[in-house]
Amino acid sequence: MHNDSTRSWQNTSEDSMLTHVVIPLSLKEYEQKLISMGRLLKYFGTKKASLIHVRSSNKKDTEPQDLTERIRSYASHLRGLGFEVDMYFKQGHIASQILSMAMELEADFISMFWESKRFLRKALLGNIDADVIRMSDLPVFVYKHSFFLAKEQKMSQAMYATNFRITDSHVMPYLTNPDFSTQVLYILHVGDRAPDPQAEALRKQQVQQNLGRLKAECEQAFYRIETLDVVGHPGNKVVHMAKRYGVDLLIIGKCDEQSSFEQIMGSTAQLIADKANCSIFIVPGAQRQ
Repeated sequence: MHNDSTRSWQNTSEDSMLTHVVIPLSLKEYEQKLISMGRLLKYFGTKKASLIHVRSSNKKDTEPQDLTERIRSYASHLRGLGFEVDMYFKQGHIASQILSMAMELEADFISMFWESKRFLRKALLGNIDADVIRMSDLPVFVYKHSFFLAKEQKMSQAMYATNFRITDSHVMPYLTNPDFSTQVLYILHVGDRAPDPQAEALRKQQVQQNLGRLKAECEQAFYRIETLDVVGHPGNKVVHMAKRYGVDLLIIGKCDEQSSFEQIMGSTAQLIADKANCSIFIVPGAQRQ
């Protein structure tokens, strides 16, 4: 989104601001990864970062002094990028402590590194990142780092994948947030083909009307907006389209209503987070009270 001073859509509520972020750290991350994440957070208008390291109850292999020195080093790098930084240590169930601290600190969102895990390891040990996405009532920015990317990562193209359900009302305030700056927005709908030609024509007409409505709501916030309608399974098609258009950020709403299949196999949001090769911003379906 550009910073055109002439635009008249300054209707962003405080709930869609992304000023304060909580960043969970294992303290094993490469410092360059944190620096790269910090640079991208600037595109959200983020000014304050709370670094949190949660130590599981049965882990006693690292001296507290070593952990303090590491987190101070991370904080120093973020302060160098202009962030106000504070640091916290916790112990207990990692995902629960991260979410509890984010609410206690009244953070606007959580930003974390995504570490892909093999299926067997995920099944046996669980996945902290997936737990945070699943349980969070705050937006979650999933940062995917590539050492093959240029040092100065940019966020010029975003893609919003919509199902035209309740998630639109929660995601749109972030898309029109003047601090949330990208240049190009793709609005993507993925759905099933109708059973007969007449029903398919009606489905396409309704999809185009809804895409046009969303485009109109966002058109003053971006230099260019394109709408896309494809048929297929959302989890796979969204990832495919993001790769095809080379977007820097995928934006999706997390629907709390899951089918029995999704409850067993994991939500679409988790599937996309696992398979996409770009960073993802996940907005929950329910706002915090």
